[in-house]
Amino acid sequence: MTEALDEDERRGFDAALEEARVATRDCIVAQEEEILAGWEESGAITINDDVDVAAFQELIAGELPSRVPWGDLYLEIQESV
Repeated sequence: MTEALDEDERRGFDAALEEARVATRDCIVAQEEEILAGWEESGAITINDDVDVAAFQELIAGELPSRVPWGDLYLEIQESV
């Protein structure tokens, strides 16, 4: 699809993709924070904030792709960012 775009159109397309990526990420983070706050307030679930996020991400990056049918797509996305 993007092969038919000229340089200006391609830059505009790329800028729109980046804007959408950031907006999507911001929306996901806001929703997660809202859900966690609700759980914490209700006492329904105990939230453990004392975790080694980097170690968890490293473990998932090494294990997840071989355990899910969309593992190749996961790796492709990780390599692109």
